[in-house]
Amino acid sequence: RRFGRAQRALDRFSNDPRVLHVSYSDLINDPAQHLQKICGWLGVRMDVGMLDYHRTSDTPEAEIWQHALTRKAPRPSRIMAYRTVLTPVEMAAIGWLPEADPDTWTLG
Repeated sequence: RRFGRAQRALDRFSNDPRVLHVSYSDLINDPAQHLQKICGWLGVRMDVGMLDYHRTSDTPEAEIWQHALTRKAPRPSRIMAYRTVLTPVEMAAIGWLPEADPDTWTLG
């Protein structure tokens, strides 16, 4: 139900030049291209260092066990990893997500 409301809200802004739609899977599969698009839309210069944000992760050492992947570049092979990594309770908490391919999601 929440996804449906969010999707309808996004649909209202689909042609609004103030809104840039970027899919998570596109960003992960081709970060340089999509980051360039985002920066251009924002009117800022893209810096190649933006692609290496994970090298300077400021996740506290005491919490890194929870966020170990923040120190690694995103991998396209992990886009759907949540389905095998999350516990049933965690899956229930995000149960409102559609069971569609992330390429079809406009949220994210």
